[in-house]
Amino acid sequence: MIYQTKELETKLKDEQSQEAVLLQQNAILLEPPRVASD
Repeated sequence: MIYQTKELETKLKDEQSQEAVLLQQNAILLEPPRVASD
């Protein structure tokens, strides 16, 4: 049971980090580049 729980926790963390990366990529795509405005 402990092993399964650990596995589930890591799976959840992996999914969360993947989601965070996707959100970051989307934010970068949606935001106008600030370097160009400088």
